[in-house]
Amino acid sequence: MPVLVPDAVLESNITMDNAKRGSSSGFYSDSEVIFNKNETFDLPFVSVPEKIVICIDIAEDPNLVPYLRSDNTTCRPFDVLKKALELFAFNKLCLNPDHELAFVTVEPGGFKWISDFSSNLQKIGDAIDSLNPVEQIEPGYCNFTPVFKEVKSKVGTLPINENNNELPKHIIRLFIIYNSSMNKPKFNRDDESYKSLISSDNVVVDLLYLHDPVSKEYHPQEIYNILLSFIKRGSYFEEESRKVTKVFNAFSRYLAHPLQRTCNETERQLMELYDNNN
Repeated sequence: MPVLVPDAVLESNITMDNAKRGSSSGFYSDSEVIFNKNETFDLPFVSVPEKIVICIDIAEDPNLVPYLRSDNTTCRPFDVLKKALELFAFNKLCLNPDHELAFVTVEPGGFKWISDFSSNLQKIGDAIDSLNPVEQIEPGYCNFTPVFKEVKSKVGTLPINENNNELPKHIIRLFIIYNSSMNKPKFNRDDESYKSLISSDNVVVDLLYLHDPVSKEYHPQEIYNILLSFIKRGSYFEEESRKVTKVFNAFSRYLAHPLQRTCNETERQLMELYDNNN
């Protein structure tokens, strides 16, 4: 596979149309989490604190499609995203006040670390309030390699548990929220920071893709295929179009703790894809 993913063509039958969703609210009765028919992984079935890095694509496509509310009124997509982030943070800290959240933004022009890890809702709210979209005129690339480098720098040493018998003091979750239907994401798969994060049992990479419909200038299926290359074992990957209720429902699925959530049919397909490309 090429170093820069945008030039790669991932052969997969997973598309935005046929990806099946399951509930994140169910739990297995023991610690055995099944990813595919050939492999099982024993994880510590405990809600240890999470350090969550929320990485938000702030590029705003031209001629974007407004979000549709249940009463058929419309609103700006980024306003919905910020409200969903506020609710996610509030509910996550209600589940465990020891969770910590940090925020980083990415756009074709670069990335910015917005706020360090914190469990203070006021600081988290201020970080979310400071987020503003950046209008894009021409298509470009969002490079995530600096994001992986910065996350690795912030979290430091990442232990790898060979047999998963050791209970981690906390886990790291990189939660990528990608909004563009025009700009393509990319990253360097040979980057040492990326390889360190992706190989650690105590790191989870989740993705949420919020996109516009297909058009002459928008190519969400192509971007979706590229984003598939970001996954690792245990990843959750959802996609939603511009409907407020669906966006909030999608965020609710990410409230589940990575060590306790189920693996639905989509995640099973993602893991098979991961195995085939590694």
